[in-house]
Amino acid sequence: MISLADTLDRVLPRTAPDLVSRAVGERLRVVAREIPAALSDWLYLEFGLDAASERVDLIVRVTAERRALLAPGHPVQPFGDRLRAHPLWARVQALARAWTDPAGPLDSTVSGIWLEFDLDPDRAPETAPGVFVDFTRAAFTTGSAAARAALAEAAVAPLVRQPRPAASVGALRRCFTALPSAASVPYVGVLLPRGDDVVRVCVSGLDAPDIGPYLAAVRWPGPPDELHDVVRSLREEAHGPLPIIALLHLDVGTHVQPRIGVEFAFDRRSQVRGAVDELGFLDALVARSLCAPASRDVLVRWPGCTTARMRHELWPSVVMRRLNHVKVQYTPGAPLQVKGYLCVAHRYWRARSGALPARPPTDSSIE
Repeated sequence: MISLADTLDRVLPRTAPDLVSRAVGERLRVVAREIPAALSDWLYLEFGLDAASERVDLIVRVTAERRALLAPGHPVQPFGDRLRAHPLWARVQALARAWTDPAGPLDSTVSGIWLEFDLDPDRAPETAPGVFVDFTRAAFTTGSAAARAALAEAAVAPLVRQPRPAASVGALRRCFTALPSAASVPYVGVLLPRGDDVVRVCVSGLDAPDIGPYLAAVRWPGPPDELHDVVRSLREEAHGPLPIIALLHLDVGTHVQPRIGVEFAFDRRSQVRGAVDELGFLDALVARSLCAPASRDVLVRWPGCTTARMRHELWPSVVMRRLNHVKVQYTPGAPLQVKGYLCVAHRYWRARSGALPARPPTDSSIE
């Protein structure tokens, strides 16, 4: 099997020496060797920004075109033995089975899933992933709130403990019915290695003033005004262009849990040229001691566009590296935690002449 480890070897060594040490790289490869390279052309590396960390988690995108590889009964068994033997992998396959069922609710409403592998340096690499379901735009922006909540329940049903408590169903439904008209839920997920009774709800379309009223409506147990002040102050202390508030992460069990995540997404187009426009925001994080200077430098040096040859593809690939977002985790009474998410995507390039493009493609052509 040509594995995802081969992809990592081609896109990482020259671009992230400060991020991917020898020890970190080996943990990444332990998991990546279990995954076929053909499964994904889009990866994320997640790491804490507050200090030099030996933990870098791996996130893998699977699009609808590649979902058959995940489903049980595929004529080829492309995954490694350790992954297939893990008891939680059966839940991922159950989701894939539901996703590939043309008569089911997920076939035309789910555009992809994300597999998130926790790679804690203090224990063996986790080969069972957390799973995030990525809905199509039509699915998460149309229909009633009740219908979208029911779709989210159907998406996580193969992943969560059954039967679901009525309080959990009700708490998840409130996350949809309380949405302002411009907001939506494009993703839901279950971090399986951390438990199977909590659903993560990712809300988009909330600006800073919307966050407090929404959290009050979903019965979040923390002080909404305080979280609003955190978000506002981070943006006010920065100079120059600002990242947008892309997603609000809620962990929902029988109630909405205290920890909240706020994603700040960075402009994509400038990063094709290797530039991060929102440097002032990163500097503000450093000034608050939420981001180590060395971590800031990793984020700034990461973006760019190159070419590479993937062993599992016939044509050369254009490789796009991007700082996708920074997530601020807020828990009442606890220090803020900040993580960076670095994206690397590749797409084979078959020009009519057989030559690679003279100029890098736009970011949208990679997607």
